[in-house]
Amino acid sequence: MARGRVVSKYGRIFQPLANSIHSLRSQTKIKRPPELLDTVLRESGLGDYYEEDKRRISYINELRQIFRERDNPELNPRTSLLELINFAALSRNIDYLSDSDNRIPIITMHQAKGLEFDVVFIAGASEGEIPHYYSVKEGRLEEEKRLFYVGLTRAKKKLFISGYRKNQWGYSKGLSQFISYIPNDTIRRT
Repeated sequence: MARGRVVSKYGRIFQPLANSIHSLRSQTKIKRPPELLDTVLRESGLGDYYEEDKRRISYINELRQIFRERDNPELNPRTSLLELINFAALSRNIDYLSDSDNRIPIITMHQAKGLEFDVVFIAGASEGEIPHYYSVKEGRLEEEKRLFYVGLTRAKKKLFISGYRKNQWGYSKGLSQFISYIPNDTIRRT
């Protein structure tokens, strides 16, 4: 009931925004992602808003470049856009790191797919984390197992796996059940 009052009172204020979003959504079917990005920047006013901010304009230009380079013309515009969004969501700034940067990338196991490192640390290998509580509850244990395997196989020389015995509320936790799949003769416990 309260929601209905709020919508009836303020809904018309947001109608232009809703119309703009609907229009952009329908354009995803016909415009290639780089062209759609330019449309979003123009119609939202972001391009003009950040015109004087050199740092933000460089980010926008980098995003434009990525959209041009990664647009797959073999896919329909909407599918190509979804692939670009997935790429951005799992963006790996480590692609731009070199050995001389002397920095340690901290990434998720999803982001690690296809990459290799001399040394890998997998932190939080305790029940409820790896596998994640909700994944177990929703019956996605095999998916979690595959993801753990991805993490394990990223190490070329050394792999360190750590877990915790108590969580932040002081409740006891066991190590991840997935550790039992690793042959004992390959593990050194400390």
